[in-house]
Amino acid sequence: FPLTYSNGVATKFARSINIGPNWAYHAPQVNSVFASLAHDFGAGWHAKIDYAHLRSAYDSALYFLTGSIDQATGLGGALWPVRWQGTDRQNSVDAQLSGPFSLLGRAHEAVAGVSLSQLYRDTGDYGGWMGPWTGYDGTIGNLHDWNGNANVPAFVKASDTVTKENQLSAYVTARWSLGESTTLITGARAIDWKRVADTTTVAGAQSRTELRERGVVVPYAGLVHALDDRWSLYGNYTQVFQPQAASVRDVSNRPLAPEQGTGYEAGVKADWLDGQLMTSLAVFHSRQENLAVYNAGLDAYDALQGITTQGLELEAAGEVAKGWNMSAGYAYTSSKDANGGRANTPIPRHALKLFTSYRLRGELNPLTIGGGVNWQSEYGYVGEPAQKSHAVVNLMARYAVSRQLSVSLHLNNLFDKRYYSGVSNYGAIYGAPRNVMAAMKYTF
Repeated sequence: FPLTYSNGVATKFARSINIGPNWAYHAPQVNSVFASLAHDFGAGWHAKIDYAHLRSAYDSALYFLTGSIDQATGLGGALWPVRWQGTDRQNSVDAQLSGPFSLLGRAHEAVAGVSLSQLYRDTGDYGGWMGPWTGYDGTIGNLHDWNGNANVPAFVKASDTVTKENQLSAYVTARWSLGESTTLITGARAIDWKRVADTTTVAGAQSRTELRERGVVVPYAGLVHALDDRWSLYGNYTQVFQPQAASVRDVSNRPLAPEQGTGYEAGVKADWLDGQLMTSLAVFHSRQENLAVYNAGLDAYDALQGITTQGLELEAAGEVAKGWNMSAGYAYTSSKDANGGRANTPIPRHALKLFTSYRLRGELNPLTIGGGVNWQSEYGYVGEPAQKSHAVVNLMARYAVSRQLSVSLHLNNLFDKRYYSGVSNYGAIYGAPRNVMAAMKYTF
């Protein structure tokens, strides 16, 4: 939904409104199969091989609502259609060997492995978004009572693109026992990655885009120190290497370089009530390069550089008394761009989650009741109406019919809070209103 009317006033559409045209559809199909083989060599050494095969297909006629909506008349909106269609085949194999070893009189652990993934993707290009520049008139009626009628777009295929992507990585991790209370964790992953995309237009013209990264090494290191039987300290460092999706391209239709960066984290953990309650405090800092952010005005992605994120997390979870369980968490996150301005504003700076449940005693012992609240501070893009801070309250009840069978009832958004679950620089999506979900679980 658009966030503002033409006069700058924030929109407040009914959550039941549907801005989808009658011709829109999304038809995905996914099939997968997997197998795993494990072997115990004895003396603590184990080997495992995992294989997975996935096939997917999708065909979508979707839309983007644009325009300047008049608050009084509801007029001024228009649709930009787009069609996406393609098929994927993906195979992945992961082989791993793990076990203990002795060095300098102490026992350590090692894990080594190799991963291989192959992706074959065939996508059809129907010319991208359609609008007045393509001769399509997407003007719609009064958005306040629109019935979904809109001109049906004539999608015409422009080209086919076959993408082949291979990634081979080898990794090794070791847990070094430096003393009775201290463990050092070291590891690294070496990556070879290649993506080749061959495009053929309907007129027969051919072009190729090739990206390749050789011998990328992604290290990791961590240290854990137990102060006593309750308290422990830890810290870790890692690098990041993540290829962008093939559809992530800049305004010149060039694929974006892989996202890279570094991350640091340090914290303290403690357990209470004989290990029934766990608490932790962590602080973190990261720096990202080539962070892909969609630019709706250009219908392309920007690669942001020098994005730094820092914050802290507090967590507590466990059984605080017999039958009484609770979990609580708080997170503070702040991101800045290379110029020191705020970045990643759709992510709230403050977030709090609290949930508790209690299993009754006596004749009501099969019944467990609980509830919780999720609170977030305001968020939204700079220059756009932000989602104000809000809390969503949920309740639940679960009844154990037998040792194997239980039934549960969840009441979500108890107070029917109206909020956005997602905010972007071109619109927003409403969070679910008050709703009820019933479930039955059988264990055998």
